[in-house]
Amino acid sequence: MTNTITQTEIRHLRLQNSLLVNPANRTLAQTVDHLLGIQAQYGNAALLNLYNRIDNIAPQDFQTAVQASPIVKAWGNRQTLHLFTQRSWQEFVTIFGDRATWVTKHLRENNIDPQEAFDHFHTFGQAHPHFTRDELFAEFGEQAPILFTWSALLLDESMHGRLYLPAIAATNTSFTACPPVPQQSLLPTLQRYAIAYFTAYGSATFQDYAHFAGLSQTTLHLTEMDLSSLATFEYDGKTYYGSTDNVPAKMPALIMLCKFDPLLIGYADKTWLTTKHQKKIWHTGGQIEPVILIDGDLYGTWRYQLTTKKLNATVDAYKIINKQRKRLIERRLAEYATIFGREPGKITYAGKAYGVKS
Repeated sequence: MTNTITQTEIRHLRLQNSLLVNPANRTLAQTVDHLLGIQAQYGNAALLNLYNRIDNIAPQDFQTAVQASPIVKAWGNRQTLHLFTQRSWQEFVTIFGDRATWVTKHLRENNIDPQEAFDHFHTFGQAHPHFTRDELFAEFGEQAPILFTWSALLLDESMHGRLYLPAIAATNTSFTACPPVPQQSLLPTLQRYAIAYFTAYGSATFQDYAHFAGLSQTTLHLTEMDLSSLATFEYDGKTYYGSTDNVPAKMPALIMLCKFDPLLIGYADKTWLTTKHQKKIWHTGGQIEPVILIDGDLYGTWRYQLTTKKLNATVDAYKIINKQRKRLIERRLAEYATIFGREPGKITYAGKAYGVKS
């Protein structure tokens, strides 16, 4: 049976299913698995996006808990860095690992034989399971600037399941080479992956899922997937899929999403969050602003700056934020400051709502 759904219900279910409404009393690894990885081009933002979904770890203990958990960084969806566990990474490599990256073309354009470069790297990795970027550059000499432009060779090895980084490394300077991830059967893996996406990110369309995965609906074999375990909904002439046992819950007074939160990159259609302010959140060139949601509604974007001692923040508000809600923001930013070993600093409210240019 297909039920109708409203846009507000879609937004609330997405916040709820991605563990932002009732943060999870589960392990860090289980949370990362639930989200199918967390985008980590900005390492600190990835940590905060994970922290936002956990309720059983104090902020002062959070970074230590991440270091102690089986979470790693590797290149993932759309060939960008993500936090993964071994389980979620193995699923990813099964689906994406036989696909060509831009690296082969890049090497050929610079007159480097790709196979020779890959073979050299594999030999080096076997002899040096753990290595630094400096050691890597010393090994490859004059070719290194080309081989590792935009992390080229590292990205290719990681996409094929042979390389990862420590999850908490602020800069990508330490690497682990490993044997290729054992391949699983493709169609059953795709089946699990699809169900997991619609469970964690539903309600969502096939187009949203293909955008999240960075693959076409044909490549994802969506017409061959058995999605009967999911609920279906209709909105604006489109079919949405999601968990069968969830109804929209009461929204928290405050949700702060950080840069590249999974929800901000998880959908092709951005109108689920806003129609008016899309260009302020999703910029040309791929940058995505952190957002503030109050009672489930968009109130603005925000940014933070770390000094040697403090975490300062600026809020670009689309609506006036009252004193009670400002106190909630202050408390949340104080938790973020603690995670990074800083003290809470100054919070500046700017934007059209305050008559101050952001």
